[in-house]
Amino acid sequence: MKNPDCIFCKIVSGEIPSYKIYEDDDFIGILDVFPNTKGMTLVIPKEHFDSYAFEMPDEKYSNFFLTAKRLGKIIDEKLNVARTALVMEGMGVNHAHIKLYPLHGLEKEFKAINSGEPKFYENYQGSLSTAMGPKASDEDLKAVQKLFLKDKAKPLSELKIPQGLDEQGKREFLDAHRLAYLSDGPVNWSPELGTVLANDEVAEQIEKGNTVVRRNMRQWKLRIINYGTGAIMSVPGHDEREMEFAKKFNLDIVPVVIPSEFKNAAFKKIKSEDGSEIIMSGPGIGMIEGKSDNEFHKFLEDTKKGDVCFAGEGYAFNSGFLSGLTTEEAKKKIINWIEENKLGKRSVNYKLRDWLFSRQRYWGEPFPIIHFNENESKALREDELPLLLPDVESYKPSGTGESPLANIKEWVNITDKETGRAAKRETNTMQKLVQS
Repeated sequence: MKNPDCIFCKIVSGEIPSYKIYEDDDFIGILDVFPNTKGMTLVIPKEHFDSYAFEMPDEKYSNFFLTAKRLGKIIDEKLNVARTALVMEGMGVNHAHIKLYPLHGLEKEFKAINSGEPKFYENYQGSLSTAMGPKASDEDLKAVQKLFLKDKAKPLSELKIPQGLDEQGKREFLDAHRLAYLSDGPVNWSPELGTVLANDEVAEQIEKGNTVVRRNMRQWKLRIINYGTGAIMSVPGHDEREMEFAKKFNLDIVPVVIPSEFKNAAFKKIKSEDGSEIIMSGPGIGMIEGKSDNEFHKFLEDTKKGDVCFAGEGYAFNSGFLSGLTTEEAKKKIINWIEENKLGKRSVNYKLRDWLFSRQRYWGEPFPIIHFNENESKALREDELPLLLPDVESYKPSGTGESPLANIKEWVNITDKETGRAAKRETNTMQKLVQS
């Protein structure tokens, strides 16, 4: 329900512009233009509820506060504050809303504050009073908003295209930055069935005597745009993302793996008095045998400065009892040591790949894409949507690995209304989940 006279309803609908930093199906978060503290945020339900929030339905009220909690954590992270305060009085606008105040300079641990203390009151009247602060400039609000939106995917219309590209070059540049893209990918192809099989269908069809081979086919994929944004393995010298993280926050970068060519400059085996073998390691070891280790020393210094990131296989270095072992040997030894000392157990982790979104069947949403040739495609205009599946007499596979749609030539072969050029429709379909 919308109240036509409510300013927050107009902000939700887009009639009045705002500095939005959060949105889900039921709520938005916007920067207050009269902030008591930098980054003060309003959490607003998209549905109109009067300001006396205690009369909201229980489920809506609970989700309201859970959203405020979620956004409060985001504020803590993006604005680098330890605490964010919450106020909910609803006296200014008759639309339920929560005010979140980032408390810059406060520590995480609670300390009792005398509300009459002038310095605290002057800086944080918002946490003790609901009086409005001075109006923030558009430049300041945009700068704060940018902190929240910098990691989010942006529309292609905001992508800066390099100067000097012709039309074909511009298309290729845009295509390289799309969330969805076409590329060759391996599939399970059965010549006898004339179709592509899902992974869980392969064993069954082989038992039935059908051949299954791996072959490449043009597939639609969705990019995995971001994952693992913090210090995960804590080896900034050997992971580019972690090196950037360490440089940003001035963390030490310690080389713990060295390339194989520096083995002789880094390690020397000697015999102890009891006959056991000891590995000496570190800069200068090569000098024992009269060899220069200038290149090795430069590698170590460049790594520490963040100029070199060696992410390959090599030898463990600066790693205690693992020093001198190959990367593979060091992995096995440290895992065994962790298990023997009951500190953990081995497990298998899987690397994320871009999401394969294509299906070679009739049932599914057709891609609203047409192709002029192998290198030039375009999306249908909004007035040409929705693109509906055609009626078919047979749902049998095409025999080429394409979906049954490829057999319907009168549907596939079209003339583009905008350019008048001959084109072919995309015959892959999307996964069923798109329909929901």
